[in-house]
Amino acid sequence: TTSSGISWGGAPSPRLGGGKAQRRAGALRKKAFVAKFEKYCVDLVLNGHEHLYERSEKGGVVYVTVGSGSGPRKKSFPFNSASKKLYTGDNTCMLVEVVGTTLTFKAINKAGAVVDEGSIVK
Repeated sequence: TTSSGISWGGAPSPRLGGGKAQRRAGALRKKAFVAKFEKYCVDLVLNGHEHLYERSEKGGVVYVTVGSGSGPRKKSFPFNSASKKLYTGDNTCMLVEVVGTTLTFKAINKAGAVVDEGSIVK
């Protein structure tokens, strides 16, 4: 809750999936988490590990994977039609700022270029 009394819902997301044996279980866990994120009015879900930057939205929840801090993905990654932004270049970091009723975010690569940005307004 901010000093203005606005309540923001955010969640770090566990790695949902993995190897071939875990894909089905990962899909089931993902479905369960998504339902809870929507039920509890989560605004932003942050993920990592995938060695890329991706932003998507479902059910009013913004999902961001900022997983390229350790380096870019070595294999190609198919663009998911649900993705609003996909970046598989070099390292990225994400800056998030909340001021009153607005949450803004910027994904920045190691050269300092903004590769994605957006905001969520309550």
